[in-house]
Amino acid sequence: MAATLPHGIFNPGPFNIKEHVLITICANAGAGVAYAIDIYTIQRLFYGQNLGFIGSFLLVMTTQCVGYGMAGFLRPYLVRPAAMVWPANLVNVALFNAFHADEPPHKGPTRLRYFLYVFAIAGLYYLLPGYLFALLTSISWLCYFNKTNQVLHQVASGSSGLGIGAFTLDWPTITGYLGSPLATPFFASVNIFAGMWNIFFFNSSFNMLIFLFTCILKPYLFFLGFILFVWIIIPLAYYSNVWGAQELPILDHSLYGANGTRTSAAALIDSDTKLFSESAFEALGSKIRISTAFAFAYGLGFAGLTAIITHVILYHGKEIKRQFQAARHETHDDIHTKLMAAYPEVPTWWYFSIFVINVALSIFVVEYYPIYLPWWALLLSILMAAVFSLPVGIVQAVTNQQPGLNIITEFVIGFILPGRPIGNKFLFFSFFFSFS
Repeated sequence: MAATLPHGIFNPGPFNIKEHVLITICANAGAGVAYAIDIYTIQRLFYGQNLGFIGSFLLVMTTQCVGYGMAGFLRPYLVRPAAMVWPANLVNVALFNAFHADEPPHKGPTRLRYFLYVFAIAGLYYLLPGYLFALLTSISWLCYFNKTNQVLHQVASGSSGLGIGAFTLDWPTITGYLGSPLATPFFASVNIFAGMWNIFFFNSSFNMLIFLFTCILKPYLFFLGFILFVWIIIPLAYYSNVWGAQELPILDHSLYGANGTRTSAAALIDSDTKLFSESAFEALGSKIRISTAFAFAYGLGFAGLTAIITHVILYHGKEIKRQFQAARHETHDDIHTKLMAAYPEVPTWWYFSIFVINVALSIFVVEYYPIYLPWWALLLSILMAAVFSLPVGIVQAVTNQQPGLNIITEFVIGFILPGRPIGNKFLFFSFFFSFS
């Protein structure tokens, strides 16, 4: 457009890197889906409720804007410090550099030409695992030794088992859960594996011995956490029939009744009141069961939540205090902050106004529309988000990993307001205000 449009106000000159960054920011903001869309979709499809255009619009906009206002408060701690690198953004930085930066003469393709080569080859290669040869997505070679052995398939299948020995030649499969390993710092990947070892054994009878042993040898044991947890501990628990585990699949996210019958959350909801059905629950034996791997995943999730708080206090507490003092006195002690200071700062009261106005509108939404969530529970969800926003933000800014916090929201609202599935999901999604 810069080359073809007449030169003037709307075409001030050659297309530059700042314009490119701005376009990318706008595109990324519009490419993602707001969490509140899930609330509307669930109510419309599964509960037969329609909030109407105004109610749906307010629901989506208020949840987004409350998080936006909260993010503005945290700029001094999550944006200004040079240590908050946000590794995923470095990928875009490298791409911008390839498109716009001048490079000295050298043999071989330019950065842009190399990018185009990789882009074309990756696109063509995906035809193999994505369409022509889907086996490349999960090559579970051990399963071919005995195609009828159930135990072998449970532990060796990469698609429906624990994946021992399985591997993949499909990049979207590699990046599907934890994101691109190229954008995640190596130390973070190491701790994902080693941390599983720490968390599981920390509450055991010999916790301190194992904890010290792991801390000393962590650089050499970063694969042991995953191997011990997924390939040893879960199979031992399953084949030892802990909690009657063998009545259910070893790896599954479905719900089961007391007798091992598969069920769903929808089967436990009264179609008239949209509340939890005691009679349906009693028909399942007054018990809901989950698979062994699913149970251990929840246990590790709860343990990880407390670790987030303590880790941020121990490793980043002094930095947070320093940034708080710097924010009050407007000091700029690193080159990153000094460069940012060249641009006019958005007043904090703008973010505060957005936050207050949208909290008030959110209260109106939950009180006027059939959300089944009292106003004080909404404020509780915002308080919980405020407590976790800074520690989770720091973890993500440093490691490119966002810990899952849904388990604590589901637990809290289920304990405070039992039997309200719509209110539960609203609190769950509204809890992610600050992370959108």
